Parts: sequence; structure tokens; C-alpha cells
Amino acid sequence: MADQFQNSCDQSKLAWELFTKFWTPEIHDHIRTCTNEKLKIRYNKQEAFTAAEFNTWFQILMVMMVSPRSAMTDHWSNNPMFGNQFIKSMMTSDAWFEIYREKRRKKIKSTL
Repeated sequence: MADQFQNSCDQSKLAWELFTKFWTPEIHDHIRTCTNEKLKIRYNKQEAFTAAEFNTWFQILMVMMVSPRSAMTDHWSNNPMFGNQFIKSMMTSDAWFEIYREKRRKKIKSTL
């Protein structure tokens, strides 16, 4: 279990380092600003996601991409065969999916 946790940490760090080579701070701020505006309008969410929370969200997404499960919620499972302790320790599933749903909704809207 400790090896799996360390492996997830290493995957996240490597993925984040690679991603930041292509993702400028301006792009990061733009994405975060747009997401915060949509969440405020749609859910009347007054507190904005900080840069650190948004970075955490993307790190989790990258770990999920290199460690796929049959269902995205399995990453937060209490079953040791499915759950990912690294992801569970970084952000709750509710917080992660709140951002995910907004991103997905925006993507679907833009393709119509």
C-alpha cells in the first residue's frame, strides 16, 4: 500500500511538472477565473477556488488519467483495490466533481 501511495505521488509530481511546461500562468488564471464565474452564477457559490485548489484539481485529474478505473468515483473508494489514498488525501470527491461537472457542462455547450 505504501508503494502504491508513493507511486501515485511520483506520477502526480511528474505529470504536473510536464503540464506546467505547456500551461502558462496566464492560461491557469483564465481557466480558474472562468470556472469561478460559472460556479458563482450557476450555484451561487460565493467563495472562489484558489490557485492552489485548482492546481490540486488538475493534479488529481492527471493521476486519474494514468491510473484509470471503471468509474471515476472509484478513486475515492474505501475498497483498497480501487481507492487511491493519494487522491483521497488531496480533495474530497464532492469538491473535485463540482469543478468537473462545470468543466464538462462548458465543453458540451461549446460543441453544440
